[in-house]
Amino acid sequence: MAEPHDQAAPTQTLLLAAGQDCPGILDAITEHLSAQGGQVEEMKVTRLRGIVALVLLFTADADALERIRGGLPYLSERTEMDITLRKAGDASHATRTMRLVADGPREVHLLKEVSNLTRVLNVNITEASAEISTPGRQRVDLTIDLPGDVAPEKFHELLGQLLDHHGASWELVSM
Repeated sequence: MAEPHDQAAPTQTLLLAAGQDCPGILDAITEHLSAQGGQVEEMKVTRLRGIVALVLLFTADADALERIRGGLPYLSERTEMDITLRKAGDASHATRTMRLVADGPREVHLLKEVSNLTRVLNVNITEASAEISTPGRQRVDLTIDLPGDVAPEKFHELLGQLLDHHGASWELVSM
């Protein structure tokens, strides 16, 4: 009598792709994943000056993951994208999500200043955009995950000291 095959639970994997934007990239990538047995769970796409970057979370069993991995050279050539796979991190850590919107003098380099503070506090920036808002001013819009050991009030206080010192207007809100 045959032993029952113990199929391992599907694993979560990240697909990272970047390259020149053109129609059909997302279709080609999702078609490849689906045809090989992968299931898209979550995705983020951004485009900047004609270059597109995609981060896609998918689940697949071990066999499907090997088929997906095996087809990446062809997919990369077909889409003209640099494509890699990475094991997805654990999503179970407790955090509090906040959004920071700040506008300040361009020479202050708000993104650098805020990212330095978050690094020192071991706080993750999960989404970020920065642009010149008006001549001489820079605007940053950040989504931030505070770990459980960083009090939101303390983060607000330290952020205020930093941004107020540099003459930035800012708002920090819970999401």
